[in-house]
Amino acid sequence: MSFVLLSRRSKRNAALLAGMAMWLVAARFLDLFFLIGPEAYPQGLGFHWLDLAAAIGLGGIWVALFTSNLKSRPLLPLRDGGLENALHAEHH
Repeated sequence: MSFVLLSRRSKRNAALLAGMAMWLVAARFLDLFFLIGPEAYPQGLGFHWLDLAAAIGLGGIWVALFTSNLKSRPLLPLRDGGLENALHAEHH
């Protein structure tokens, strides 16, 4: 699915990027579930509601910390002499 990101048009589509990000996160969780699951469930691979709750809880903690740090730091570098030129340069 990452071949979608090769085109410039798809990289400028916020909805498509959000969908790709969600797809990658879901695929990573599924991968981790199949790596950890056989050890956690020796009687047979199963799914418990706490598996999903733990993932959502840890993800929520990460998002909360990320957004709190994002609010306290500048998004662009301060006192960068070339930044102004780069922002106003015309690209062909």
